[in-house]
Amino acid sequence: ENNKSFFNNMYESLFGDNDNIDRNERENVFKIIHTTDIHGWIAGHSHSPHLDTDFGDFASLIEHMEKNAKEKDHIFMLFDSGDLIEGTGISDASDIHGEYVFPIIKQIKHYTGLTMGNHDIGHAATVDFMREEFIPFYNDDPTDVNGKFLTANSVYENSGDFIGKPYYIREEQGYKLLVIGWIFNFTQEAENTVR
Repeated sequence: ENNKSFFNNMYESLFGDNDNIDRNERENVFKIIHTTDIHGWIAGHSHSPHLDTDFGDFASLIEHMEKNAKEKDHIFMLFDSGDLIEGTGISDASDIHGEYVFPIIKQIKHYTGLTMGNHDIGHAATVDFMREEFIPFYNDDPTDVNGKFLTANSVYENSGDFIGKPYYIREEQGYKLLVIGWIFNFTQEAENTVR
């Protein structure tokens, strides 16, 4: 019950009744959702009922928000700034941290941009897995429907290539938006990466 009211309150605060705004007197409206530091908490917090929503609830919220934004001719953007893993058993129990989490994260469609956090870049096997199994889902889609995984200051040491794309430009409703992925000055990255 509490998780439903949490999402309903967030939804209403973003997409409440704006019909009293004269559309001729304003520019397009941007609706932005930003997540960070998920740390593998995709199954909810059953020990904290007011936080007990899972990634399925989040996927449903995003689906409704995108639909609502489209109906109102708004621009909806969804971002994640990293640390998708490290912190729960489902995230850390496998030899490759995040191996079970990343496929679930990919169920959220239409990210505008994602980037790495320090917990995502800390193990060589995880970085390799992300480059082979996770990042291509976003960056190899020619339609850009899934968004982009961006790493403007994280490079794969063996090739010198960016781990993700350094940036991309999204064009929508006459706007050009520069989207960049950047990690802070982290000095304990995996041995197969350079920052």
